[in-house]
Amino acid sequence: MNYLGIPRTPAVGLAVVGLGASTGPLDFAVAVAFPAITAAFGLETSETRWVAIFYVLSYGSLMLAFGALGDRIGHLRVFRVGLILSTVSLIMGSLVPSYGWLLASRVVQGMGVALILSCGPALAIAQFDDTQRTRALSRYGVMAALAAVIAPILGGQAIAVLGWQGVFWFRLPIVLLALLLLPLAEPPAAR
Repeated sequence: MNYLGIPRTPAVGLAVVGLGASTGPLDFAVAVAFPAITAAFGLETSETRWVAIFYVLSYGSLMLAFGALGDRIGHLRVFRVGLILSTVSLIMGSLVPSYGWLLASRVVQGMGVALILSCGPALAIAQFDDTQRTRALSRYGVMAALAAVIAPILGGQAIAVLGWQGVFWFRLPIVLLALLLLPLAEPPAAR
């Protein structure tokens, strides 16, 4: 079966899941924006650490609960909600009027990433039969590692073009594309 002219294959499903899950490791780009964020909001350098802390605490504390939720109501459904919440939070982070709102957007971003990353591995392995699942999980890990490696480069380029908000804007098309293509990641057993 095709969706948007793209065949539904395990490899395509895995690529879509990896694309959506890349929003987590791509967040490493935010660290590149710390000097610009400090200047934009007139902060002390030490205050910028809260931009990372609010994000990490929110996704780190919610991942287990969201994984259990995915087990109950479906990993694809939880993953989809995570992509939607990430879309909202990236727009929010790009348009914040104050540092307080930036911190609030980081909590929402952490929630979205927790929804995505808690169900990403399960969706990745669900694309394949039992004999291919280890390989699928390895490929999923490679995609995440590549996203983490290119995050600072993309973040720096985005800041050069769009200002510090670019570290949020550049991820928006990635998340929207993953959301658009998500029907291709429906596990074969559910089709």
